[in-house]
Amino acid sequence: ILAHKGKPGQDISMDVTVPSRNGARGIYVRDSRELEGPMTFNVKVAPRFEHATERTAQEMDQLLDLELELALVPSEPWVECPDRITLLSAKERGGQTFSVRLSPRDMPAGVHYATVDAVDANDRGRGAIFSLPVTVVIPHTRFLTSESPMLRLNEDEAVELKPNSIDISTTYRLVPGAPNRRFLAVPPGAEWATIKIRGSATKPTEKSPQRVLLHAVPFVNGDLPNTETQIKKLVEVAEGVEREFQVRVKGGHTLELCLQLMWLANPSPASVAAEVEFHSLDARPPTMASSQHVVIPPAGEFARLGAGAPLRSERVEPAAKFTAVEKTVRPERYGITAGSAGRDVLPPADAEVVAAGAAPAPAGTLIYDMHLRYKFNVEAEDGKTVATIPSVPSLAHQIYDSPLDSLLWALEDSNGRILKYGGAGHGAAAT
Repeated sequence: ILAHKGKPGQDISMDVTVPSRNGARGIYVRDSRELEGPMTFNVKVAPRFEHATERTAQEMDQLLDLELELALVPSEPWVECPDRITLLSAKERGGQTFSVRLSPRDMPAGVHYATVDAVDANDRGRGAIFSLPVTVVIPHTRFLTSESPMLRLNEDEAVELKPNSIDISTTYRLVPGAPNRRFLAVPPGAEWATIKIRGSATKPTEKSPQRVLLHAVPFVNGDLPNTETQIKKLVEVAEGVEREFQVRVKGGHTLELCLQLMWLANPSPASVAAEVEFHSLDARPPTMASSQHVVIPPAGEFARLGAGAPLRSERVEPAAKFTAVEKTVRPERYGITAGSAGRDVLPPADAEVVAAGAAPAPAGTLIYDMHLRYKFNVEAEDGKTVATIPSVPSLAHQIYDSPLDSLLWALEDSNGRILKYGGAGHGAAAT
């Protein structure tokens, strides 16, 4: 650090993002549909200047003087990129871009990791100015066909396609403390998977049953974090005893099935077999968020729900019940008032104070409040209580993470008694 102190760009942080991946900080690919041919990604690099809104002359010089000749060095041959770029501040266009091309066609099954390091072309000893991580996951099922249904990983482990060309069976040889992963392509239209695991040793051992951690991650780049859809279970595995679990999946993506033998309670290796069966009722939208909601409109008397079984025969026992009624109400009255002059004032920026010099500092920006009052009735039978959740969805995208705006609500009864307070992102529990 001391040897390179003061060199151009040494103390400037770089924001490296992939716009086509929702601004991700790297490239992560693991779905079969993306692996059919070469892939090209645009990468944006934006130097981060810790400046105020109004820059001083010294800060403007730092902004305009940035000009780095960078050499781009990929760590693996399946990653291609330009030899070098000239990095400027590019403040007016939000950063500079370069392309990265991936060629995963001949890669074996499993996880492959690489980086694209940007180093000073005139002083490579400085190390990487920024680095882009690249991860490509090749599903094991990519190499399975009806003519060649088995992929042997080693003497003890294999992945096999079942005769129905849908389900998968695989064997594991687990050693204590080492995770062992399989990546399985999910058939189109599948909605959930049944995972069955059992001990596969030819005869029971003295260490049986053994404790195994099961971790299944069905989805990584969609509308929900994997913590909302994954399953993680600690299971006791024994020969001749089968354990069964269900996990939601999404057709066309990749299911990661990881088993790990707990090292503290299992000093000896274990052999485990797993079977994965894919199911679908074709009754859920592609969001994975929840089961498909059935909404009866005010002018209708019924709603239709379709179902099908595109993968295999399924048993269905439908049932329905009313869970909620949505009412849209308009404000009864509104008012816009100025905030408190001593409390609701945003202080001036540092650059504004510097620009003022010896003159009095700017007074800041006054915040205004808008008060809306809604009136609605809640009817209940036989003295029962009715759960109510105030919601203003039209403002959710405008005030979420906003430094200037907020939404607070108070729920009152007919006598003016406050029942509950809440906000835009909090207080979502029913009252």
